[in-house]
Amino acid sequence: MRRLPLSPIDREQALANFYNAERRAGADPLVANERMLEFSKRLDAAFERDLEVIRQVMERS
Repeated sequence: MRRLPLSPIDREQALANFYNAERRAGADPLVANERMLEFSKRLDAAFERDLEVIRQVMERS
């Protein structure tokens, strides 16, 4: 079963969770922020892939 695309609130929570996990793991704020930026790029790319699948399904309808 495919998951639904992230809502803005879900995205914000995922990024906050990632940042907090990095900080708990011992990363300083700057490093945690840089890692979160990389994570957000992957998260946004996954969101775009999901949207493309939804567009294709909607076009078939």
